[in-house]
Amino acid sequence: LSPFVVFVAPSCWMKGRRRATIGALCLCVVALSFFSLFRGIKIKRKLDVQHQLEQDSQDLMTWFKGNGGIAGHVHLQFFSGWDKQQGDLGSGLKDMVRGLGAREDMDKGELVLKVPRKLLIVPSKPVDSMQDNAILLALAVAAEIKKDSSSTWNRYLALLPSEKQLQRTHPMYASNSDLAIFSDIAMARAVRGTRSRLRDSWKKGKVDGDDGNIAASFEGVYEWSEMLRAYVVQLSRRIRLQLPSVSDKNSLSQTLALVPVMDMMNFGDETRKFNCGWDYAAEDDSLVVRTTRQVMRGEELLLSEEEVEGKPKDNAYMAYQYGITIDGNQTPLEQLPDDVCEGLQQEVEELKSERDKKHPYRVLLAKLARESCVEVFEKRMHEEERDKEDQDRIVFLAHVSN
Repeated sequence: LSPFVVFVAPSCWMKGRRRATIGALCLCVVALSFFSLFRGIKIKRKLDVQHQLEQDSQDLMTWFKGNGGIAGHVHLQFFSGWDKQQGDLGSGLKDMVRGLGAREDMDKGELVLKVPRKLLIVPSKPVDSMQDNAILLALAVAAEIKKDSSSTWNRYLALLPSEKQLQRTHPMYASNSDLAIFSDIAMARAVRGTRSRLRDSWKKGKVDGDDGNIAASFEGVYEWSEMLRAYVVQLSRRIRLQLPSVSDKNSLSQTLALVPVMDMMNFGDETRKFNCGWDYAAEDDSLVVRTTRQVMRGEELLLSEEEVEGKPKDNAYMAYQYGITIDGNQTPLEQLPDDVCEGLQQEVEELKSERDKKHPYRVLLAKLARESCVEVFEKRMHEEERDKEDQDRIVFLAHVSN
């Protein structure tokens, strides 16, 4: 339609009886032209993002297989219908998340991934405390990110969420004021405690062990933003493993690890049931993912959060760990006292404003507040429904009387 603007627009300056009509037509044509242009840009952007993901997927799988990994008929893919809080980040498209999908139909028990131990990113040394393990794993991630193109994991690290993406969605980036508002929720207190411990270690340049000794010293210099991003990356992508000792294969030790490609998989929920499971294969020192049922081409490959975590976790834990909640989570949250819930209810109402859509982690906090105060929020919802019915009845009677 744009060419018409060139020929029709000058008529807007014509004199005569039809000037107003022609002017209106001109405005319509101009508006349609801009609409078409905007829509075209939007479609092109979507195609560009999808094309980029296809290229990223090819590069990732080439790197993965080149370093001893084995992949079945899988690739990175965008999936629609997810809640904004769910799944991986990085799509850049509304209500679309990145995940691992099936390129072909897959039978039950078919291999999805085999990740050799050498591709795992693990802490530099074994320590007993899981909190210290987490910081050491974050340091390992930060060190590899710092190496940039010289890192063995560069191709994989390039696909991890950026600091900007994590700032919008993960509660570890929540402001102190937001965390103070929701301080009655255990997850908010956990975030403040973890962030304080991490910052303390970062300032000291060392990780204090539980016994008062230094568990590890920092190798390299990191800005706080680099340290925090590395910590959130490991927090939201790590799994807990029992790995054989390098020196003694008969001795197992528990550790945290990032498992490239496998950590691109999302969790299933009540509508999208998980269809994959994983196990550690001691015979070839690899982590193996297989389908647990038949999977159709184009279907998303999903893990069970219960299997990854070892036992069912409530949404407070899922929010703290991954920055998500699971719809239909069967593990309920501990209910808060009514007076606390009434205060939270007022705060949640304020979060409905437009400005808070820019901070999805606030929506996450509000959702946890609702789940922690089921009776109070349901009571309020019923009251609002009754008020609306009364208002509709008044309007109807006023209309009838007129």
